[in-house]
Amino acid sequence: MLLLSIYAGCSFLNEPEEKEVIARVNESYLYREDVAKLISQNTSPEDSALLVNNF
Repeated sequence: MLLLSIYAGCSFLNEPEEKEVIARVNESYLYREDVAKLISQNTSPEDSALLVNNF
């Protein structure tokens, strides 16, 4: 019973949070939340596209 409660409390049993992947190169991923940090609300669509492409 003790082993079962320890096993159930481990974090590896929790499913990982699904993040929206917008680009991948080999095993490296770029997530939407990473790109969102680069762009402020006052940035024009053209400038934001340029910032993301350069990143």
